[in-house]
Amino acid sequence: MNEKQIINYAEFLNNNLEQLKINYKTSYDFIYESTFDEFCRYVYKGLEVGAWLPVEYTYKVSSI
Repeated sequence: MNEKQIINYAEFLNNNLEQLKINYKTSYDFIYESTFDEFCRYVYKGLEVGAWLPVEYTYKVSSI
């Protein structure tokens, strides 16, 4: 990540941390395969590039 991406990622986490925790806990298939940090980075990158993500990953998460 470059400096701008790091700042954007930090802002994304600050704005969405509590909801990301909830989404991570309800995304059973992802939990067994990743850490919370990996989940957050996956959601962030998916939103950044406009990729399709399951609704349970992005529920109530504000866009970047």
